[in-house]
Amino acid sequence: MNKLKLPCRLALVLLVLLFQACASKGPATTYFALYPMVAEDVTTPDSVPALPSIGIGPVKLPGYLEASGIVSRAGEQELTISGYNAWAENLDAALSRVVSGNLSMLLDHDDIWAFPWDTRHRPEWQCRLVFERFDGTRGGDVVLKVRWALYDTRVRELAASGLIETSVSSTNSSYQSYVASLNQLVSTLSEELAAALLKEAE
Repeated sequence: MNKLKLPCRLALVLLVLLFQACASKGPATTYFALYPMVAEDVTTPDSVPALPSIGIGPVKLPGYLEASGIVSRAGEQELTISGYNAWAENLDAALSRVVSGNLSMLLDHDDIWAFPWDTRHRPEWQCRLVFERFDGTRGGDVVLKVRWALYDTRVRELAASGLIETSVSSTNSSYQSYVASLNQLVSTLSEELAAALLKEAE
């Protein structure tokens, strides 16, 4: 009798293991990256004053944006961190990289560096960015609020500071549309920073 039960038990165990393996396979994670402005869409000033070397960063994010999963809002105080839509790199590093690339095009200036840089060749200007908001509702308003501070590292003094706050509406609730809206906000941030840096260089 036991010899007959053994194959049945073995088949049951195999069936359970197969079910668990199938159940553990969720949707594949989709990774997103921020990207610089398209050169053809960038208009540089007719005349650009001589600019020093510029470093962008460090970038400070709210704690809830340090997760790898993309964060959106489900309400005024309710956040959603996606389990299957994530940033392909640390968000603070991505923001420093993209803003640096955008500024290089907007100012027609090659000596702009993303944080961290070689401490033996520290930029003459350092622009620190503190993000207070960089999120929103998928299919709704997406908000950016950044405080920036420009330091002249040659004299170790604060040269200028300001607040940039703007928003856009995402076209639909997809993560593709949401990330595109976030990227658009980074472009606007870069344009306003470029104007502030030009003013400081005059």
